[in-house]
Amino acid sequence: VALLLFFVAMGGIYNLFGVFGHEAKIQSDFILMACLCGACGLQNGAITSASGATIRTTHLTGLTTDLGLGLIRAEVHHLSPEKRVQERKGNLLRLGTILSFTLGSVVAAFIYVRYKYYGFFFPMVLALYSAWVARKSD
Repeated sequence: VALLLFFVAMGGIYNLFGVFGHEAKIQSDFILMACLCGACGLQNGAITSASGATIRTTHLTGLTTDLGLGLIRAEVHHLSPEKRVQERKGNLLRLGTILSFTLGSVVAAFIYVRYKYYGFFFPMVLALYSAWVARKSD
């Protein structure tokens, strides 16, 4: 993920891609889009695998559906107290992910408007830090 984001940042800085913020042109921006999609897919796959398929981080459609179903299961179905607590914890995790995604989107908008392609160094550093923390905890 970090390597792809580094490539995107450097490619943008050295004019490999179009002007930041302008309309994407399929032919010239294909590599940019492929790298960004690849980074999202790798992150989602890594987190999904590491969490036992309970967390997905790059899209909200399935997550909001899971939250809605989880709310119904926790509050309407007749669950044992242990299962109800487990379902509520899962719902808090889903809600936290949705809120983090929303907050991250707002922060990223400000970062990219100000720093353009240099802004990709921010998530690159976060990806490297996450990998370092995960390795350190093993």
